[in-house]
Amino acid sequence: MHGYVRAGVNLNKIYLFLFLVSLTISIFISHFIRGLKPESFIDYIKFIFQGYPFIIFGALYATFDKWLWKLFSKWLEIANLNGKYQGTFRTSHDNFTKEREFTLEIEQTFSKISIKFLTETSSSESLSAYMEKKGNNKVILVYNYQNEPKDRSISTLNEHKGTAWLEFDLSTMEFEGFYYTDKRPVDRDKAECNYGEMKGKKI
Repeated sequence: MHGYVRAGVNLNKIYLFLFLVSLTISIFISHFIRGLKPESFIDYIKFIFQGYPFIIFGALYATFDKWLWKLFSKWLEIANLNGKYQGTFRTSHDNFTKEREFTLEIEQTFSKISIKFLTETSSSESLSAYMEKKGNNKVILVYNYQNEPKDRSISTLNEHKGTAWLEFDLSTMEFEGFYYTDKRPVDRDKAECNYGEMKGKKI
């Protein structure tokens, strides 16, 4: 998995909120579990610098990053796209004459994402990604990927990089989009660019 850009998300406010929550929890623990009762503001400062709030913040952030963010995804303006999708695509490689099937697998946390595109002849995995929410039910996902052909396709496909642009409808969990590839062999004069269109739905 790798990091991704989440347009419109104020990360500083989120981190500050999580730290304040962790600080509150640590003070609660100091009073009711550890029996520590600071008698002055200086005592509270000393307690903070003992590191307990930072330990709690680390645990809280890890939990938030993996699970809790999904409960607040609408408020955070981050779409939860986790899951497996199936669909079909057409490509300029054969002048859009043949419809092929694919599987799209998205693994996502608050801070990281992985997008895998699997077909009969090749597989690709995302290298970087950008997500932007449009209104209440639309999400744009743009990602760069590395594609590798399967053994039986070596003669017809080459390893290459590309970019995919997908628009999701969160009410139906369907998407449509397009992609383009950039094949750059040693002889740059023979560089080849293919493109295609796709559509799919979460299963």
